[in-house]
Amino acid sequence: MADDPDLAMILADMRSEFIEGTNDRLDEADRAITDLLEGRGDWNNNLLEVKRIVHSIKGGGTTFGFPTVSMIAHALEDYLETAGAIERGEIEDAQFFIDRMREILDMGGNPDDETAAKLLEGLPTKKRRGAKVQTQSIGNVLLLMPKGLQRKIIGQELTSFGFRVSIAENVLSAIDRALALKPDLVVASMVLDRMSGADLAGIFGAVKALRKTKVLLVTAYDLDDHVLDEIPSNAKVIHKGMTFARDFMEFLREEGLTGKKRN
Repeated sequence: MADDPDLAMILADMRSEFIEGTNDRLDEADRAITDLLEGRGDWNNNLLEVKRIVHSIKGGGTTFGFPTVSMIAHALEDYLETAGAIERGEIEDAQFFIDRMREILDMGGNPDDETAAKLLEGLPTKKRRGAKVQTQSIGNVLLLMPKGLQRKIIGQELTSFGFRVSIAENVLSAIDRALALKPDLVVASMVLDRMSGADLAGIFGAVKALRKTKVLLVTAYDLDDHVLDEIPSNAKVIHKGMTFARDFMEFLREEGLTGKKRN
């Protein structure tokens, strides 16, 4: 089937259509970003339009042979969710993401693994403390929590520490993204769909490629609750609430993650 010329032609046509359609959507994103930067139209509507376009791009890249485009679109979604207040600096950063996606499409094919890794590592990340925007993070965190205010708050806390935050929507996505991104840390809710956070940590401990990944489970249970008795050795538990930032900093110190720089 791989040598079927008709199939090859169909796939080539679909690939060309994806490139053309995605470039059109990136043009729309450019216009919305320009309107935001120049103060034209309604800020919230223009920002919503950028988010809508990015979400539409995220789903198609992997299907049509451009997984790095999908990963950059996903990274932009994560950036906008965890950046806190969206102001001019964040919009300028969004343009950086858009430009990298366009560069890949202009290449006509997905970059090799090494080039893709450099592209992803060079994407903007915002360290909110001191209002300093930077592209150098102290590490990568994969966040797995139900979408909502709690995830947004914790994502912003992680960003404020200087981490680049990637968000997984479900357990399967978390495993897939962890294998692709090799995060320094996974932060997950204790209560997840279909399994517990402890179960997820157990899976990470059983997969050779993920075995050394640190797992931090966030829970509303009291830390002496019997539910927490069977936490795997590769995981630690932290209580969500008012003391989260303090307890998280203590965890980072214990694990040697504070001040860590990426090569």
